[in-house]
Amino acid sequence: MAINILCSGDFHGEIPAKMAEIIDRDEIDAALLTGDYMPFFEADYWKTDELMKFLGKLQIPIYMVHGNTDFLALESLSIWERKHKNLHFIDWKRIILGNHWLVGVGIGEDWLYLGEKDIRVVERLVQIDPKRTILLSHYPPFGVVDFTLSDTHAGDGYLRRLIERYQPPLVICGHIHEAKGIDKIGDTLVVNPYNDPIIIDLERMEIDG
Repeated sequence: MAINILCSGDFHGEIPAKMAEIIDRDEIDAALLTGDYMPFFEADYWKTDELMKFLGKLQIPIYMVHGNTDFLALESLSIWERKHKNLHFIDWKRIILGNHWLVGVGIGEDWLYLGEKDIRVVERLVQIDPKRTILLSHYPPFGVVDFTLSDTHAGDGYLRRLIERYQPPLVICGHIHEAKGIDKIGDTLVVNPYNDPIIIDLERMEIDG
């Protein structure tokens, strides 16, 4: 049985109308969002409420992690989660999704990168059943889908080493907008959809972008 997930993120207050169109058109079982719901500028913070209202009206479960621009709005985002039964923040949690486990990797100790304490939490969750674990992370791993406009790799080294060790089948990430794309670390598929939705069949690990 196919489990189709829609992956997106880095909305920064913008309404992802294309996401709603895909959900209405296709058989989507859940959405996985990689964080950064807040706009860049304080004058636009009101857009976050409109975004959360929009997501709360979608008729599928939505699993989310926070991004680095969300750290000033953690409480207000949690209020929206309580208002809408389909919205679920899963930072540092492990939940079941079809025949897989979904592990959420939230914002790190300094809001930009993961620290040793952060990665130990993730490792405890992943090592239980790594071959059936999907990582939903705001940060990309170092060296893939993380190349910036300043010609540097800006991914997370701790996350890279964890993936190399445990080889989960799929990592969904964001953060580096210009690095949108698909790559691999060994047998692990790494997807950075930015805010352009990508559909993945979890049972076949097939991508329909």
